[in-house]
Amino acid sequence: MKVHQHFLINLILGAVFLKLTNQPVSGLSLTPFLAAAVLTDFDHPLTYIIKIKQIKAKTVVEILDDYKYNIQRFYLFHNIEFALFLTYITWKNLLPLGFLMGYFFHLAADGVRHQRLKKNFSWLRKWSVCLNFLR
Repeated sequence: MKVHQHFLINLILGAVFLKLTNQPVSGLSLTPFLAAAVLTDFDHPLTYIIKIKQIKAKTVVEILDDYKYNIQRFYLFHNIEFALFLTYITWKNLLPLGFLMGYFFHLAADGVRHQRLKKNFSWLRKWSVCLNFLR
């Protein structure tokens, strides 16, 4: 998905989450949800730079939109182990709950998109460090 699509999804779901938990909906309270929407995809250019071993600003911007090529790759922030890590540090009060929820909203949106494209769960292998590298 494009960054602006994640931003919109997290804006809506973040507001719903805040309402359901009787918290005020404001720009400040939505910030962690929106930060997660954008920051989660920073692993796309990182993966590109590591794989290609060069940095070109134009290409890095294009790789953020690699969804259009329907390429399934391993991304550092898009995996089960990273989700468990974020859950742990949120539980230890080192990260706002809104960021964790925004992260899961981001992953859910990506999962729905992959499921609609592939019509199976083959993409799940790419969402785990263990399943991706230890096979």
